[in-house]
Amino acid sequence: MVSTVWVTVTSLLGVVIGGALSLLTQRLAERSAARRHAAEILEGRRAERLAKIIAFIETAQEAERVAISLHTHGASGHAWVARREDVLDQLWIKVRTVQLLCPQDVSEAAHALAGKLHTAVREGSGDTGITAFIRPARLNLIEVARIDLERL
Repeated sequence: MVSTVWVTVTSLLGVVIGGALSLLTQRLAERSAARRHAAEILEGRRAERLAKIIAFIETAQEAERVAISLHTHGASGHAWVARREDVLDQLWIKVRTVQLLCPQDVSEAAHALAGKLHTAVREGSGDTGITAFIRPARLNLIEVARIDLERL
């Protein structure tokens, strides 16, 4: 009878240890999968943010070229008025996408650059050159975006 009890206890102990090891392995696999999934999501967000920031900067450069053409080179006419309105519309659309996807510091830097560009396109830059007028806001956006993208 003692041997029957030992066989039963040993069998029960084997089942408990096997179940515990199986549960532990399953939990470790789930955690690893969750970490991989979170890393994939972060990489996707980083790529999406980078794409939107690049699109905004491209539009900002186009707005700068329009401002230079209008106020430095004296371009005028109906076509330039239409181009000015189009580039400003695109600029504000692109800044909104940056504001939707990026953190507040990047959003504020993009908005500041868009405001300077809007002023430069509409009114010029006064005594300073247009590029010199815009450069601090552009460099600030690039630096803040770089810091944000390095965090991801």
